[in-house]
Amino acid sequence: NYERIFVCSENMRRLKQLKYLNLAVNNVSCIEGLERNENLSKLDFTMNFIDLDGLLTVQRLQHNFKLEELYLTGNPCTQWEGYRLFVLGLLPTLKKLDGKDGKNHLLENSRSIMTFYADLTAWLKKCFYV
Repeated sequence: NYERIFVCSENMRRLKQLKYLNLAVNNVSCIEGLERNENLSKLDFTMNFIDLDGLLTVQRLQHNFKLEELYLTGNPCTQWEGYRLFVLGLLPTLKKLDGKDGKNHLLENSRSIMTFYADLTAWLKKCFYV
């Protein structure tokens, strides 16, 4: 199953008109291969295996300027307080994250985005690189 998804992600770059991609319940652990899908507006990763390390791969979506909705519900990363702030800080075009309004949450907490990113990066380095 993993090999099939990997092959699929390699070919995703060619789907320039793709607007909605549902990869819910597919054993996905990181986000990759979607950087060139410039028309992508909705992306669903519900119930996968995106943990804190995988959460860092959200930054690969920064050039998907039309991305307005992202679903990470049911992934291990959502158990970490502040994941919403992190994702919304990296992806300013998002209007909804996990079906909830993203803009108000981001505006209320904008001061701590960089602190949160630094904390996450430090924690991951401590866990995986020590």
